[in-house]
Amino acid sequence: MTMRPEQIAKLAELLIQDLLKAELLVLKADSATVRSKVKDIIAKNFAEEQQIEEEARNLMAANKGTMKDVDEHRMFLLIKQRLAQQRGFVL
Repeated sequence: MTMRPEQIAKLAELLIQDLLKAELLVLKADSATVRSKVKDIIAKNFAEEQQIEEEARNLMAANKGTMKDVDEHRMFLLIKQRLAQQRGFVL
């Protein structure tokens, strides 16, 4: 999944607001630093998922000749899940 930087910023802002409102987060640094760190973490997560998806597409393309009568979307999801599991990445 691809997200634009402004979408990531909005997601980070909403996440921080909700955690503060629920009193599950106490800021020990200024809010700009926290927002920046949360945005970086979210962006890194989406980038890692993008890499996993790309690798899954490459594996499917490399083995396309051997896969007959296979639901390609389902196969993509299974490969993606397996790659994520191997890397300890939670989808």
